[in-house]
Amino acid sequence: MKRSFMLLALAALGLTACEEDILFGGEQGQDQAALSESFLTAQVRANFLYKVFDQTMRDSSFQATDSTSVEGATAQRASNGDILVDFGNGAVGSDGRTRSGQVRYTDVGGVPYTSAGAKYNLSFNNYAVESAPVTGSMSMENKGNNKIGLNLANFSVMEQTAFNANQEVQWDSGFATQNDLSDDLYSVSGTADLTDSAASQSIAATFTAPVKLQQSCAFGVTQGVLDLTFSGDSLDYNQGTMDFLAEDGCNNVVELTLSDGNSNEITVPLSFEGF
Repeated sequence: MKRSFMLLALAALGLTACEEDILFGGEQGQDQAALSESFLTAQVRANFLYKVFDQTMRDSSFQATDSTSVEGATAQRASNGDILVDFGNGAVGSDGRTRSGQVRYTDVGGVPYTSAGAKYNLSFNNYAVESAPVTGSMSMENKGNNKIGLNLANFSVMEQTAFNANQEVQWDSGFATQNDLSDDLYSVSGTADLTDSAASQSIAATFTAPVKLQQSCAFGVTQGVLDLTFSGDSLDYNQGTMDFLAEDGCNNVVELTLSDGNSNEITVPLSFEGF
């Protein structure tokens, strides 16, 4: 951890490309770090879409009037049960990021969100985060026992990348509470992968220790571990771990450890935008 935070402090001072190469031991590991950052961005963007929907559906005003405000957007329920979240030409969320366009949550389950069997499919109409278009497909299904299944296919939050995921959200507390996010605590488990077609490289992740998310935490995540596999052109390391360090508590730092499967291993700190 001392080495990780030393690197972060140096990064805050503004490193040149040569200085970064020295810290990484030449250029080794930079491609894997870039893939990991892209992976984290996609995971964060997917979680935000689930969070917006969850907050909307547990809002008492929305339940009473079929309309509410969430993360700077307007959420409305259509007569067919679909939920339309409209960010307009630009709405700033609680995370300080600007979103535009629309997200439609199509009701294909026909039962309330908090009931087993509820299912919604997402579609995007010019939806973008900080002017970067978001495309692909995403679905959410209530599997009972406070568990929500999340599936994403060809989910893209930046050019020439595709994110796929089969995950479960297990609520520990707050799922039945209206208008109060302070007690929201849930974990995410499962698998995910991201491919960068421009670089002909990919990253695959298995959540070996569920990622714990707590809404009272400024950055969302308090702990969790992912096992990583890298593949593609010009990669120095083919495996690794991503550790949201429990001892750090609420922090936006994840420790990335890269290995070639033999004795060569490096540890690199990454920051994420907040879940």
